[in-house]
Amino acid sequence: MEIIPVLKSAVTIMIPILFAAVGGLFPALTGTLNIALEGLLLAGAFSSLAVFHFTGNIALSVTAAIITAMSLSAIHAFASFKLRANVFITGLAVNLFTSGLCTVFSEKLFNTRGVVVFQNNAKIPSDFINWYLLFLIILLLVSWLAVIKLPLASDCVHAKITVKPCSLWELILNFTG
Repeated sequence: MEIIPVLKSAVTIMIPILFAAVGGLFPALTGTLNIALEGLLLAGAFSSLAVFHFTGNIALSVTAAIITAMSLSAIHAFASFKLRANVFITGLAVNLFTSGLCTVFSEKLFNTRGVVVFQNNAKIPSDFINWYLLFLIILLLVSWLAVIKLPLASDCVHAKITVKPCSLWELILNFTG
């Protein structure tokens, strides 16, 4: 078994997860945990798939994924911060809403509720994955520089905070109020 095809498959599968990890890095640095990342990934992936199926244009499908994820993220942020809803509840709502919406749209557009299989669809060029990977590496480097160089991020990363150890019972009592 050759290692190169396995490595290429692993890198190809890793790319969307790394995008989500970078997307979750910056809210984490500000003290907010974004649990809606899975829903944002799902919505972006489905909208990208649908646009690519109907147009065959890769750039348009990536743009659709970005716009879809940004729109859902804006709704999530509005509900969480402007309406002061619980961040975890709104994140869970985004995940559940996206999962249900993708199932409904998949049934309406492709007559399937699960895996979407295309018979005569344009193939994604193999060099697109290489450009996608290059973009990811640049994004990771820019994110790393932002974490190291920006004042807010570097304060969060380099802060020396001491935490008093406590038992699980004390933690539960403190959390529940």
